[in-house]
Amino acid sequence: MNKIFYLLLSVSVSVGLYAQTPNWAENVAPILYNNCTSCHHSGGLAPFSLMDYQDAANYSSSIKSDVTTRKMPPWPADYKYTQLAHQRVLSNADIKTIQDWVSAGTPQGDIAKAPTKPTYNGNSLITNPDLTVTIPSYTLQSSIDEYRCFPVQSKLTKDMYITEIEVLPGNGKVVHHVLVFRDQSNIPFNLDAADTSAGYLNFGGTGSSTSEMIGAWVPGQGLISYPKGLGIKLPAGSNIILQIHYPGGLAGEQDQTKVKFKLTAAGNVRDLYISPLLNHSTSLINGPLYIPANTTKTFKAKYITGLDASILGVGPHMHLIGKKITVYGILPTKDTLKMINIDDWDFHWQGFYQFKKVLKLPKGTTLYADSYYDNTTNNPNNPSSPPKAVSLGEATTDEMMLVYFTFMGYQKGDENIVIDSTSDFTGVNGYLLESGSDKISIYPNPASNYIHINAKDIPIGNYQIQVYDIAGKCVIDEKRSLNNINTFSLSTEMLNNGNYMLKLSNDQQVFLQKFGVNR
Repeated sequence: MNKIFYLLLSVSVSVGLYAQTPNWAENVAPILYNNCTSCHHSGGLAPFSLMDYQDAANYSSSIKSDVTTRKMPPWPADYKYTQLAHQRVLSNADIKTIQDWVSAGTPQGDIAKAPTKPTYNGNSLITNPDLTVTIPSYTLQSSIDEYRCFPVQSKLTKDMYITEIEVLPGNGKVVHHVLVFRDQSNIPFNLDAADTSAGYLNFGGTGSSTSEMIGAWVPGQGLISYPKGLGIKLPAGSNIILQIHYPGGLAGEQDQTKVKFKLTAAGNVRDLYISPLLNHSTSLINGPLYIPANTTKTFKAKYITGLDASILGVGPHMHLIGKKITVYGILPTKDTLKMINIDDWDFHWQGFYQFKKVLKLPKGTTLYADSYYDNTTNNPNNPSSPPKAVSLGEATTDEMMLVYFTFMGYQKGDENIVIDSTSDFTGVNGYLLESGSDKISIYPNPASNYIHINAKDIPIGNYQIQVYDIAGKCVIDEKRSLNNINTFSLSTEMLNNGNYMLKLSNDQQVFLQKFGVNR
């Protein structure tokens, strides 16, 4: 980025300047392109596109309803419980923009002012992979959900470490999610040989007890990149197994998904592990996992760490009877470390979540998971009508309770490793965007050479004025005393086109607002 040049001027701006009706080109398109179109594009997983004005106008009522209820974009994790990396959460201001746009009759605005459309052509972010594995071309066979595993030989002749992994769905319309495993046994290939189609059906894991998860993909996710010096071991001769979830009703569609890896040789690489430390087999304290028909039940799992550990991410897993899961730790100091809470579990939108920064778990930390199951007719996802007793198993109609963790042995300074600084777009220093984003407004948005900031609704006082780019880098940082006028201008002449976050903060409060630059 060019050297940032900025100017803060106190100006008097009429309230009417900020009362304009939002339009698609300048106000709504940036929200959809940043948060929705990774699924809602031609050939994407979503049932319709939102790439053009007419697309959005046609579905405007549904868009308004789904963002108001926060059904979309899909982000099952409770962002008020804890802030996670790469979270897909709309701000109150974004939601209000969409609501106002629909209420005003979905005006198009000046199409020339719309941002450039994102492209979704399947291009890889890893342009020079060290290893690529591709499944055989597969034609979907079933009218119901398929969980199909595809084993592929890595042909590695020496141990390597995965530093980046990128799943590239061959057909974005049919690939719902992908789990990636490593295995050194022949069991997956034997299961493959016994199935007349490419790959083999297996719900849950791979059918091999020696398989270990090394990655996962859900819609909207790009590559997974681990911090420098960290990696997941891929031993010589390892087999890669892709378990792909294909939704029902798509029989006849074809797919040929691939996975690309960046690898580094053993040396100064620290081992990362992915393991279900909390699980239905060894850590339930009120098991076994059994939910009688027409009952609800809560289970608790517990695991005490035997060494200082560093946690990068967490991945809960339940089936259709699951309704809620909360994962947290009790530190030796008795403080609670919140990890993830999902109040409305959706089996079809599960994934692996990373933290904004690496978390330190001192030796003696107790990990807990509280999981709630609803085996009654009140659960719309109940696979049985009338309800039937549900117990532990890998079938869709069985249940599980697993919490995977990505972790490593702790070293001093691990807690300062940043995984995602862009999470500041939805929570800065522990403050939620909900805490005040509707108190300030920005015009014009997107901007060309300047923005006006109306902060008349926030308390007067001394504030830090900061602007962050999409990579989380602070590109403007200024202290300012705001009086009872609280309107000022900010030059954007030297900012590149893109999205930014304005942050006004003091010792007590944080106010945030997104804006774009588009020339």
